[in-house]
Amino acid sequence: LVVVFLVWARAANLIYIFYPVNEWHLENVLLFFGVGSSVGALFCAIVFTASVFSLPMIMDRKTDMVTGVITSTNAVLRNKPALFVWACLIGVCLLVGLLTAYLALVVLLPVLGYATWHAYREVIDASVWEPRFTLPAEDAD
Repeated sequence: LVVVFLVWARAANLIYIFYPVNEWHLENVLLFFGVGSSVGALFCAIVFTASVFSLPMIMDRKTDMVTGVITSTNAVLRNKPALFVWACLIGVCLLVGLLTAYLALVVLLPVLGYATWHAYREVIDASVWEPRFTLPAEDAD
């Protein structure tokens, strides 16, 4: 994700170089924001696809990052409509958080995390990998 972030930052810099807004004419501003938003949406899709199920999987099972990202990517490709709606809901929640000076995120982020965990448990069959944590057995005394 750090590498994607660095490439994203470089792409944003290139957009600013190739589409400078020296004069604030409507067509210049619309072109700048249109290209910038399109490139940003592409990077958002990459980050979402790589991390939607990989982070819960890495926490739940003894897997490496590459396995988590590949599993997450396969799950996204198999469930495109549902995960597109899920990505839009995350965007709406972040917008609500922004509009409320981030106060709504106190409630929304735990709800999104809880829902992501349950989506992971429903979509990914992780029984192949060993659990990261096991509960201790009850004493039979």
